[in-house]
Amino acid sequence: GMWSPTRKALGLGEPGYRGEWHAFRAYFQKVSERARRELFVWFDPDLLPGYAWSFPVGDGTANVGFGIQRGGKVEIAEMAGIWRHLADRPHIRDVLGPDATPEGRHTAWPIPARVDRMPRTGRRTFFVGDAAAVTDVMTGEGIGQALLTGMLAAEAIEETGPHGARPAAQTTGWRSGSTRRPWPSPPSPRAAPGNRGRCARPGTRCAPWPG
Repeated sequence: GMWSPTRKALGLGEPGYRGEWHAFRAYFQKVSERARRELFVWFDPDLLPGYAWSFPVGDGTANVGFGIQRGGKVEIAEMAGIWRHLADRPHIRDVLGPDATPEGRHTAWPIPARVDRMPRTGRRTFFVGDAAAVTDVMTGEGIGQALLTGMLAAEAIEETGPHGARPAAQTTGWRSGSTRRPWPSPPSPRAAPGNRGRCARPGTRCAPWPG
């Protein structure tokens, strides 16, 4: 996670680090048929380089939220005020429908995106996902990166062997039987960012921030 207890226990935490991005989201019920089927991303001028989104989660509800760049033109303290009226912006309300309402409280979370500056290993430890700050710097998406880094860590362990007899090869893919499938290299953190949102929910609801 963003504030990995394991990283902290190993003395590899970054005091005061609060991520490169920040996001708000909630699940909306009674959304329109369009919102139940389609994903929408809105690049409103006041949110750039962040954006707002709505995407279906498969049970008739939609994940609705927005995210911003920390240190950008929108201050973190302003996000709550923006959130209160986000769903009432005409173009967003047009998609969600007149009856759409949040089914619970919103959730806000920080987003780490500095894989090039974050230690990725510790004593007998591989960091993956948010703990390795590998979220997509362009979109803020993190579930795919968490799965990928987990597979790469497993592959490195497999190649090294139980007693560390062989040095782990730098990997760019994963194995399924005898087939090695390549994966692209992680994006450069210097790329122009957008937003991120590993919008996850306990249980079965889990979806990337479209960011």
